[in-house]
Amino acid sequence: MLAPIRDHLSPKDPASSPLLCSTKDRYFSRLSVRIQPGKPGFEEARWIVSEDENVEHLLDVFATIDATSCSVWSACGNFMEHLHWHKPRLVMLGPKIEALADDHPSKFGCLSKLSRLFQAVGNRTERKRLLTLALKLSRGQGDDGQLARALRQLSDVNLQMRLFQEGIEQAKEASKIFERVGDTVEQARCLEVLAWLLHDSEQLDDAEEAACRAIDLLPEKDEEFQVCQCNYLLGSIYRSKGETKKAVHYFEVALGIATPFNWLDQLFWIRFSMAELSSDEDMFDEAHAHVEQAKLHATNGNDAYTLARAMRLQAWFWHRQYRFEEAKSEALGAMEMFEKLGAADDVEYTRRLLQRIGGERLSSWQQFHFSCLLILRSQTGPLNLNHGFGACLEFLECTSPTPPFPLPRVEFANIDTVLHLPTFSPLQACPHPHLLPPPIRTIPYSLFYRSFVIISGIMSIFNVYLIGYL
Repeated sequence: MLAPIRDHLSPKDPASSPLLCSTKDRYFSRLSVRIQPGKPGFEEARWIVSEDENVEHLLDVFATIDATSCSVWSACGNFMEHLHWHKPRLVMLGPKIEALADDHPSKFGCLSKLSRLFQAVGNRTERKRLLTLALKLSRGQGDDGQLARALRQLSDVNLQMRLFQEGIEQAKEASKIFERVGDTVEQARCLEVLAWLLHDSEQLDDAEEAACRAIDLLPEKDEEFQVCQCNYLLGSIYRSKGETKKAVHYFEVALGIATPFNWLDQLFWIRFSMAELSSDEDMFDEAHAHVEQAKLHATNGNDAYTLARAMRLQAWFWHRQYRFEEAKSEALGAMEMFEKLGAADDVEYTRRLLQRIGGERLSSWQQFHFSCLLILRSQTGPLNLNHGFGACLEFLECTSPTPPFPLPRVEFANIDTVLHLPTFSPLQACPHPHLLPPPIRTIPYSLFYRSFVIISGIMSIFNVYLIGYL
């Protein structure tokens, strides 16, 4: 790595400095290599991770000297492309990019690539603003290719912002343009975004059709990255349709394509979704294993935003397992990272998760009281109580962290109304089963033994009071 240029090269006239011009030519030549996942030169472009500050300073110097230079702004676009793939972060060149004349040949490309960096740090609002400028620019110039690309990217950001109808219309318009000009690869990309929009708006059959059309348009070779994305998309669609085996199959196909190429971004999202799928089935060991792999990919890719997303997902898993301390710690770490990145929406989502975690942290008394209440409601057979536990919290809000006296009056009809559950297993219900006295851990199902268990539970509650007041 070169020593920082700003510290050692401060000529009065940078353009006349042989050393500075030689450094510029070297960097601009290295940036001119087109990078695309799975293509030659992609891995070699990781040099930007250690040289990015030098390159940015150099671009800033020469953009100040000659704001209209095509070579400088072409290199600027290539620089942001390198950052997008290998070191996602914002740049200080944004104001100068927006100040370019509308007829500058590099303005559209620079706006588009700058918007991707804002997406990488979770700032969707700023990305949409920049893409709206790019769309207006392309309509004014009458360039169908730029117009279709701007529409496709806007449909993608509208997907992220959950503006589904607007995004669907944009994706369809872009797809028709690329179909008209015969660009099947770009048409497939539009169909992929369209499929995501249909998926997230719960139009699952239409989403499946669009995703399959996209795969059919792609060649078997040279577009492995796009094929990987489409298989991942199909896995997500089948997960939403409840077809777990198909979902696992397509996730594994996508994983098999991405692994040899070491596409860290794709590997992250595949693992992220496989973790969610495992948690759907209450397979938390597998879910945590997948999310740990996702965090590793985010770390290796220097991607703070996706790392924070993985941390928040793991916090949710801990929360569902009633391990509130671990959940709070992970969520706080994610919150701090989102705040540093300026990802306002994610900060708000994480704050809500923390509020939920804080609201559901029960004392030992509340855990015990909750378990006794469920025993009164018990019937034969086990039940997954992930939703029942959350539902009972409304009822438990009336209880204090220490046992009140006298006991709050419990109406069995109210418990039935709150739970909405026909059966349960007490050992599943209690986050800490060791808190239950031995007679309550096993429930015989005859009426005689059920009555005995209920009486034992009530007596145990009064024992807790007695111990507490002694």
